[in-house]
Amino acid sequence: MSNKIGRNAKCPCASGRKFKHCCFNKSLTDHKIKQSRPKKENNILSKFFKSFHNTDLVATLASLTIYPPNHGKNLRLEYLVFQALSTRNKSEDLVDPDRLKLFLCKHYESHHLEDPPSNLFTENILYTLGNNTVYGGNYEQGAYTLNTLISAIQFNQNLYPKEFIQKTNGTYILILTISDTIASRLGHERNLYGDQEKYGTEIQVPRNISEYKNALFFTNEWINNFCKNFRIIENVISPLCLDIEKIKNNNIEIADNNNPLITKPLAELSNGILVVSPTTILTALIHYTWLLSDKYDCKNILLKEYHKIVRNELVFYSNKIKWKPNIFEFKKNETLPIDNALFKFDKDKFVYLSIIYDEGHNYNRRTPCQVDPLNQMEKIQKLQKENLKLLQHKFKGQKFIEVILYSSIGREYLLMFSQGENCYTYISSVYKFLCWIKSESHDNMSLWYFLDSKEKFLNSFKHIIPNIGFLNYYDLYRKNNSFYISDEK
Repeated sequence: MSNKIGRNAKCPCASGRKFKHCCFNKSLTDHKIKQSRPKKENNILSKFFKSFHNTDLVATLASLTIYPPNHGKNLRLEYLVFQALSTRNKSEDLVDPDRLKLFLCKHYESHHLEDPPSNLFTENILYTLGNNTVYGGNYEQGAYTLNTLISAIQFNQNLYPKEFIQKTNGTYILILTISDTIASRLGHERNLYGDQEKYGTEIQVPRNISEYKNALFFTNEWINNFCKNFRIIENVISPLCLDIEKIKNNNIEIADNNNPLITKPLAELSNGILVVSPTTILTALIHYTWLLSDKYDCKNILLKEYHKIVRNELVFYSNKIKWKPNIFEFKKNETLPIDNALFKFDKDKFVYLSIIYDEGHNYNRRTPCQVDPLNQMEKIQKLQKENLKLLQHKFKGQKFIEVILYSSIGREYLLMFSQGENCYTYISSVYKFLCWIKSESHDNMSLWYFLDSKEKFLNSFKHIIPNIGFLNYYDLYRKNNSFYISDEK
């Protein structure tokens, strides 16, 4: 298909005129023509937003992110909250919930980049004051990453500078308590599923919207008393707060990695703090921690302790499903971020486990929405293949599962490994692998049976192979311990 605009087609600038009578003869680039529609969209949005009191509008839209039916609709809502923050108006009218819902249904009914959520609506972070309910938002492994970070710091405080411990501790206690208080005010318990499946893609507005808005506001007195009681240093949360007066650029788009709400979920008001993005608190805390570790020159220590906890947890759960460690002298390269282990789980079957670590190289200070460059991937791939050949040579006639896992520090990743020869290969993140182990009671043969059935299932497709994730495949498989779909209702 051609992307060329026909002369008699409607002009993309939304004037209503034909292209040949409008922008055809103007010295505009294709890029500018494409951008004219979002400009009109912003004008419509700005005009609607200026009908309402600015702070009330921001609070209303922010409250929609923590309404269970809106779980998974975060890309649109984060965009709308930012646009509301960047809108300047003098209206004193409070938001009309019915008008808002009609507007959102008409202009923001869905978005193609929003997938059904694979995480929980609320999750749990364990810290000094106990369990803290947090909102998962659009971050699949946010709670796991932050819990691991906290453990890496708290169990080894003597390894880090005093100022680093003081700031992370104060920030964690205050922000996590704020999140937990919001959930408590609304009666949201931890580890809840969202209700998005009942309502489709449309953004829903709760009838008790006032309760949701009020839950997001914390007075200066509340903040000051809390900090005083727990001896938290002054302005500890300033790095996570937006300066509303400085927000002028409204060119942020939906799913824009430069949306400041991702790293700054709070807004300072004259009389307190408004949590403008409760669903990005996890992202903000993780990003803040890595930046702070870099500032105090302890990033490498934190990386080492973080990945050590990940590795120990993997070994623990591998033992739990009765994979028995087996000694083997792997070929090593100390400069590569990879560890190997060998487990025996049946008389003629082994698991060759590899963990690849995010080294934190080229960490983007502006946004946590980034990809690990994996600079040494080719060397890792080569070493991986060499070790597999060594194993297959030593244990001739034995069968292997090659498990390649990635330990993320909060960034995205792209692992490029081909299917191992004469073995089953499973590639995923540590987080998803642990999710699988913890999801139900598995034994030593569970992964083998699943991968064997999956291989036969995929071989039944002559041309198109379904491109879905490991947990989705397993969800389909576990109902019958096969991929056979019954005709019975």
